[in-house]
Parts: sequence; C-alpha cells; structure tokens
Amino acid sequence: MARKPSPDDLLAPVTLAVGQEDLLLDRAVQQVVAAARAADADTDVRDLTSDALQPGTLAELTSPSLFAERKVVVVRNAQDLSADTIKDVKAYFSAPAEEITLVLLHAGGAKGKGLLDAARKAGAREVACAKMTKPADRLGFVRSEFRATGRSATPEACQALV
Repeated sequence: MARKPSPDDLLAPVTLAVGQEDLLLDRAVQQVVAAARAADADTDVRDLTSDALQPGTLAELTSPSLFAERKVVVVRNAQDLSADTIKDVKAYFSAPAEEITLVLLHAGGAKGKGLLDAARKAGAREVACAKMTKPADRLGFVRSEFRATGRSATPEACQALV
C-alpha cells in the first residue's frame, strides 16, 4: 500500500481490527461495510472465518469484477490463518486491488504476530478493540457511548449499565 490511511479512512485498502472485544470488532466491520455501501450500494460483502480462507481464496475474492463493483472481504480470527494463507495475505498488502477493502480481525498477542507486523508495515488502518476488563474502563466506555450520540447520563445511570 502506497499511502498511510488516516483512522477516519473507512475505505482504506486494508483495515486491521486488533483485540478481543466482540462489540468493538463487529462495530469496526459494520463501519467499513456502511462506508462501502454508501460509496456503492451494490457492495459485495464476504465475511469469512480463518478456516474458510484457504491458499488462493484471497486471490479469487480480490480479482477484478466484470462490473467493477466494490467488495469488502472480512477475515475473522486472522491469527488462526494457515502459513500458506498468511503468505497470500502478505503478498496482497504490496498490491491491494482497487475498490476492495480487506478487513482483518486479529485477537492480538503472539499468535499470528507476523501478519500483524506486516499489515502495520504496509500501512493498514488500525482499529483498537481491546477487551475491557477493568470496571473503570467499562464505565468510561459507557460514558463515551453516550457522548458519541450527543447524550449525557448521570454517573449512577452509567454505573447501573455497567
């Protein structure tokens, strides 16, 4: 990838969502899909688990379409990809296809770290989806959710939701 996308560039060639918080991972995918469908209502979305992405499958999914339609390819549990498939994905980073957004959901940690490092080095847009284990983090998250929608809530209400 030639350019370093901004965190707001939802249609970056590669988006890397890292963490184990399912709500945030799903939200990252939904935002990319919504942006792609806003750009092209006929966007084709392929949501795959790591075992469904075999060597060669990514090339098939990212090959140009006769109708030049936009595609979003989501790969869940990217840390579990086979070594051969990881080679395919890393090769894709050097020449991503136009009108295609690849979204990799990775749990973080040591497993599959080479893929994470390669995506970062290639300039992938990264979304942090860390698991919230501390009560203060959860409380802060609830407050920020209210703020994001232009609402406010009392500290007691936020605590009750947590």
